[in-house]
Amino acid sequence: MGKPKIRFKGYEDAWEQRKLDGWGTFYYGRSCPKWSVTEDATIPCIRYGELYTKFGAKIDRVYSYTNMPPENLRFSKGTEVLIPRVGEDPMDYNHCTWLSMPDVAIGEMISVFNTDNNPLFTATMFNATLQNEFAMRVEGGSVTNLYFEKLKNIEVSFPSIQEQEKIAAYFENLDHLITLHQRKCEETKSLKKYMLQKMFPENGKCVPEIRFSGFSDAWEQRKFGEIVEKYEDLVETPTEGYTRLGIRSHAKGTFHSFVEKGKELETAKMFRVAADKFIVNITFGWEHAVAITDENDAGKLVSHRFPQYSFNAGMVPKFFRYLILDENFKHHLELSSPGGAGRNRVLKLNDMLEYKMNFPSEVEQGKIAAYFDHLDHLITLHQRKCEETKSLKKYMLQKMFPENGKCVPEIRFSGFSDAWEQRKFGEIVEKYEDLVETPTEGYTRLGIRSHAKGTFHSFVEKGKELETAKMFRVAADKFIVNITFGWEHAVAITDENDAGKLVSHRFPQYSFNAGMVPKFFRYLILDENFKHHLELSSPGGAGRNRVLKLNDMLEYKMNFPSEVEQGKIAAYFDHLDHLITLHQHKCDELQKLKKFMLQNMFV
Repeated sequence: MGKPKIRFKGYEDAWEQRKLDGWGTFYYGRSCPKWSVTEDATIPCIRYGELYTKFGAKIDRVYSYTNMPPENLRFSKGTEVLIPRVGEDPMDYNHCTWLSMPDVAIGEMISVFNTDNNPLFTATMFNATLQNEFAMRVEGGSVTNLYFEKLKNIEVSFPSIQEQEKIAAYFENLDHLITLHQRKCEETKSLKKYMLQKMFPENGKCVPEIRFSGFSDAWEQRKFGEIVEKYEDLVETPTEGYTRLGIRSHAKGTFHSFVEKGKELETAKMFRVAADKFIVNITFGWEHAVAITDENDAGKLVSHRFPQYSFNAGMVPKFFRYLILDENFKHHLELSSPGGAGRNRVLKLNDMLEYKMNFPSEVEQGKIAAYFDHLDHLITLHQRKCEETKSLKKYMLQKMFPENGKCVPEIRFSGFSDAWEQRKFGEIVEKYEDLVETPTEGYTRLGIRSHAKGTFHSFVEKGKELETAKMFRVAADKFIVNITFGWEHAVAITDENDAGKLVSHRFPQYSFNAGMVPKFFRYLILDENFKHHLELSSPGGAGRNRVLKLNDMLEYKMNFPSEVEQGKIAAYFDHLDHLITLHQHKCDELQKLKKFMLQNMFV
């Protein structure tokens, strides 16, 4: 018997717990081989691979049809929960789904679970709570199998049918919203990709295939020097500090920095920056160090190495903010910057101004600029969400873990009030070793980033230097440290992606004792006090050759709560990390979309 932490109003009864085979019956689907899935086939079917790629928690349409004889198939009634029987990753069997349609053939390598409980609730609950249970029961190596005989003894709790329906409806609505958003996003991307390929002239042409309404004139081609003119606002050399403008390479915009008073400035000519100017760093012009200034840049100072140009009448500066991203313009800047292979290559401005640009009317320029401004705004919003979530994570890490010398954190989840326990690190972990034969061929090695920034993997080719080295296999949920760079906080908690990789003796692993949640320690080891202790436990000079003394490391005293509270805290920060990743993902996708369109929008 048990109760969830969050429930709909009006439900208080404990959930009933039984073994899974007490809640329903299992059986397998029957063969719908690939060769039987043809264009002229008429029998709808579900194949096991589609559980991973096509469906969420509910199947309400089919993608495949088989021509197998009906007597050789097993058909649905519309109440079945499907569980993949074959997979690659033991942690990836949480792709259970409710087959809501009757008379659909269920393929082999699919376990079918029939129950009188709500099938959508059942599928959702399996995916949410049984991932680890499934993973522990898989068999096989690179390709794993999950047989339903192994699932029957799993203890599972179900609420009343009414509560199941409420929960199922809630998550179905969420899935619906997610699907709508994803579909709309993909449709918009496809539309943008198509339209922006058609809205700008192809190479050698001066009229695009598709245009905004009201535009029909050919795009004009002129030399860059014919549409801009030199702009200078010479100022008295500052006697005190001032704010200087710089330009990032690869056309990534401007930046500002404060310059303290210094003798080197007393003879330098300084110029004031204005908004809506083309500006270039002549020293790194070859590296595409160009920009269009805006109001935030106005008033900053530059030297003579940062010439500015005003746009002539009929030119929209914001349009050129995107036009200058063109790879052809970048290549022209390289050709206009003679010199050797090093970085000391000065741009010849007269040569730069010979570049021929294609551009439309002022009004059409404005339309295009507004479109890309909107896209940049979306990117900024997603990036801001990402940064805000990172800031929240940093703040909560400070507040949800006790300060030095205290045993209770400032912020806690409801229901937890006991003081955190303090023990030496060596009392909650024990050494773990899985010695393997030294590889004779190449292998995948695990490394640890400094500053507790996680692990990474690299492939090591066969080499004589490996023939005498002791190698150890990495396991998931272990504390691991690089003793050579322990002083630089090169520590991590391993996960399933790390399992099976190899390390040398310089990367000792430790298992956590009972009552310890490894994911919780993924965040606890970020503590600056622990980092400082690792520094003190790594004697040596000022260089980087400082070996960590493991016995000293294990003396560190850590505060930690109960196992249940550890799990809550770990889940909370996992959620924050997931949000950060999602926002960063969206930013990256938008950046890629923008890059693609900019490559195809301009002549």
